[in-house]
Amino acid sequence: MTYLGFEESGAITKWPITVNDLQAKAPNVSFSLPLVAANLTDYGVVEITDEAMPSFDSATQKINVSDPTKVDGAWKITRTAVSLTSDELAAETARKSTTARDTRNNLLMETDWSAGSDLTMTDAMKTYRQNLRDVPAQAGFPNTINWPTKPS
Repeated sequence: MTYLGFEESGAITKWPITVNDLQAKAPNVSFSLPLVAANLTDYGVVEITDEAMPSFDSATQKINVSDPTKVDGAWKITRTAVSLTSDELAAETARKSTTARDTRNNLLMETDWSAGSDLTMTDAMKTYRQNLRDVPAQAGFPNTINWPTKPS
């Protein structure tokens, strides 16, 4: 991916920039889209290239994005995978748990009709609903979930 940024005194002062940023810098100028760095050098605009996204485990890592640095005359940003802190891991686990429980509750609600007093629930539906209730007790929850199959 390529971004545009303002270079001043050998440093990037703002990135990514938009046409609004350019208009704030030069209010009496009309800028055509798409913005092209080569056409905007008079305004201190440079192109910033982005490294490819590294592979990472989203359950235990996050991507850090560097500030732009000049390498061989070109501005670049790098992305590196770093381990989540214990607080970040706890927050991510809590978020995944909430999402999984919400999904489980919605799946249970979709079958609530089968528990009406005027209906006889099949053994397959009873097993399915119990398996849904047991999802949080699965080993690996909430990172790995074996969702039960709804009976027909």
